[in-house]
Amino acid sequence: LRLLSVVPREHQTAELARLRVKALFLQRDGERACQRVRDGLGEHDHGFWQRALAVCQHRTGKPQQAALTVRLLREQAGGQPSPFLALYDAVDGGADSLPLPERPGALTLALLAATETPVPEGMLASAGPGVLAAIAESPKTPLSRRARAAERAAAMGSLPAERLGELYARFSFESARLKNAASLTEEDAVQAMTPTRRRALYHQAARDESEDAVKAELIRQVTQTAEPSLYPALARLF
Repeated sequence: LRLLSVVPREHQTAELARLRVKALFLQRDGERACQRVRDGLGEHDHGFWQRALAVCQHRTGKPQQAALTVRLLREQAGGQPSPFLALYDAVDGGADSLPLPERPGALTLALLAATETPVPEGMLASAGPGVLAAIAESPKTPLSRRARAAERAAAMGSLPAERLGELYARFSFESARLKNAASLTEEDAVQAMTPTRRRALYHQAARDESEDAVKAELIRQVTQTAEPSLYPALARLF
């Protein structure tokens, strides 16, 4: 956004305008994003602006207006498949499972946020760095899923390691398990944890540990659960 803000007005293009809206949605700044959408509708002729408008109408509690916008999009599509319309129909109809876009983008997340729909697990696999960082901040998405997205985003450099640590800190563990985390590696309950939950356990235990030898053991264990790409972020947390 800072880079986009210094582009001279005479060099502003429709593509840059779309990028600004997408960036604002990914930063969960829906108010500013939707203001940009309203401005862009009068300046640019592209399906993106109509899709973004439908998202903004949902966001402001106007689903009937959104339905009219979607009807127009459907007519413009002429029966051609549209990932956005498929997702909209599933969300609007309260479907138990959602169609997964080949590569989820800013409007996908904005639509889910506007309708207070959790991000599906399957979207993490194909999401890019910026989208993963946004999923990590999605309040309606389960904590474990947000933390997995945060780990991938931190490994890619799109989310500060400190933010990953904040999500780790929100996991709940029994005090005895935290106190003895370094010696519980073979305990069935620990072995049954997902790798992300185990890393959260070790992070919380290390945070309050005063013995260097115990902390070193927690660090050893956490690295055994992680891919090398995550090591730099974990190093900042331990």
